[in-house]
Amino acid sequence: MYQSFKVLKSPSLHLRPRDAMDDLESFFYVLCHILFTYPTAPNRDRRSHNELQGWAVKDATVCAAFKSSFIVLGPECTFHSTPGTAAERFIEKLCQFFKPTILEVHNAMRERRPIPMTRSSNTASYLDAADENYMAFVTLIDSEIGMGGTTTMEPQIL
Repeated sequence: MYQSFKVLKSPSLHLRPRDAMDDLESFFYVLCHILFTYPTAPNRDRRSHNELQGWAVKDATVCAAFKSSFIVLGPECTFHSTPGTAAERFIEKLCQFFKPTILEVHNAMRERRPIPMTRSSNTASYLDAADENYMAFVTLIDSEIGMGGTTTMEPQIL
């Protein structure tokens, strides 16, 4: 349920091994699961959600298609609350963060070309790129939950 799009599309000769962005994307799906099942109404079933059903499909190709659609096309009707809530805006921003990575994998598979491991061939450069990605992700999360920005994540009661 929490695997990245690229991991679900593997094995493929055209995809690099799992990397830091796959780890971040997996965490993103865990975060979505928490937000999707957070009780925003007293009678809401917290065990399931339409989006999560697609992510839980055992067929990796089908699951990858659901995740790709969610990130690339954007989440629609993902919350049982009024549109434009802080949680919805938060998920949309995170989708935009991962969209270039998903499109890169799509293009590589379509064109049957490999995705380069890093911008450079040395380990230090790879680790620097991973640190940059982690910092960008954490900064985005911090700004959305109010630790460094103005948006708070208060549940919306129906």
